[in-house]
This record gives sequence, C-alpha cells and structure tokens, in this order.
Amino acid sequence: PTRTEAQVFAEHRSTIAAALPGNAQWVDLGCGDAQKSREWLPDVSVCRYIGVDIAEESLAQATLRIAQ
Repeated sequence: PTRTEAQVFAEHRSTIAAALPGNAQWVDLGCGDAQKSREWLPDVSVCRYIGVDIAEESLAQATLRIAQ
C-alpha cells in the first residue's frame, strides 16, 4: 500500500473492520501477493478469501502467503 493508505489502515483498521459484515467472502481484486489482505484478515471475520490477479506468479505467491 502507499504510505497514505497504510497510515489510514493503521489508524482506522478496527473501526473499518467492525463495520464489515461477519462471515463474508473477502474478494481481493488485483491481489498481487496478497500483502494488503494478509494485514486485514486477522481483524475481520471471513469465510473465504478469493484472490484475483492477471499474473499467475502473483496468484501463486498470494496462495502461499494466505496459507501461512
């Protein structure tokens, strides 16, 4: 994430996470290596993660990162 985005997430993550529905699917369009989602998933209640990216290598990295 950009520095500004990272700062907003750090300052407001718990408020944003509390406003999200529980047990939802997390769809990450343009997921890249899933770094942003990995930072969010511990704070939200999701039943499924769906990473979407045009780059096959990025999806492979995302799969490994999310599985950890």
